[in-house]
Amino acid sequence: QTRHVLIDSSVYIRFHAKLETRLFLELQKAVADLGLTVHCNELIRLEVGRWLDEQAELIATEQKALAKKVEGWNKRLQAGKLVVPAPLDPAQMTRQANLHFLNTLQQKFNVTFDDMANVRLDVVLTRYSHDLPPFSKRGSKEFPDAFIVESARSWAIQNDTRVYVLSEDADMLADAQSTPETLPVAGLTAFLALVAEARDPDVTALVDQLVDDAGFIDKLADALTRELPAASFEYSGYAFAHAEVDGVYLLSTGDSERWAVVSVEKSVVSFVCSIWITAELTVKYVGPIEDEDGGRDQGTTEWTDELACRVYFRYDRTLEAI
Repeated sequence: QTRHVLIDSSVYIRFHAKLETRLFLELQKAVADLGLTVHCNELIRLEVGRWLDEQAELIATEQKALAKKVEGWNKRLQAGKLVVPAPLDPAQMTRQANLHFLNTLQQKFNVTFDDMANVRLDVVLTRYSHDLPPFSKRGSKEFPDAFIVESARSWAIQNDTRVYVLSEDADMLADAQSTPETLPVAGLTAFLALVAEARDPDVTALVDQLVDDAGFIDKLADALTRELPAASFEYSGYAFAHAEVDGVYLLSTGDSERWAVVSVEKSVVSFVCSIWITAELTVKYVGPIEDEDGGRDQGTTEWTDELACRVYFRYDRTLEAI
């Protein structure tokens, strides 16, 4: 309906402010092919910057704690002491990450920064006083979200057009839904699905046909078996102080949901889906309890676990290959 799209900070943060991920690369192609304009503003930049600052502080704190542990370990040794990690500067880390983020936006995504001075304060305050989205909940402190949506709405009115508002926030989407100038879209995957369907209206029927085909699911399982050893895993339990996956073997695939086509290029269709798998994991671990000498139990173990995977893949309709 329009070639203008505002991407909220929640979408950037959802992808850890990395503009080189698969879906942002798909968006980059859509920007180039369809002449899309990505809108941004100072509030979005500040919210992404604040998130980067929090992450940098967290990493620097973890680095400091690691340095203390290494120093304690070295006290046991006469020779072969470990190198103590140098302290990190979170302010410098944030500056570098912010600069890379903004430079990539400007160079690869045809971004335009909207002027926040045109946002009407009275409109935002009226929504606040009447408990309208994004102020639906009492005590809500969603003024930044309200100003972000209102900046897109103001720009659209002034330019006699419409703007897609991409967000992971339900209240922001409800705000965008309330006027015809702003078109809410629940995240980047959903927007790329709109773009793909605009390019090839038959892709929706293709998805329905594929996901019900047993042969296709078998091929997807084969592809997952090949790719899983290269996937990244995060341990979030309490049994160990530290655990990392050293090997993985796919046992079975379960239900899949939220299929979305994100790109169509001739015979090749790119998909995103969420899928449950059962896998056998080889795990290196460090135990949670220190002994009297400050050491910890460590070793390798195996367990079977159900994992929720988010999968990006390309399917060649001619070759029927994933």
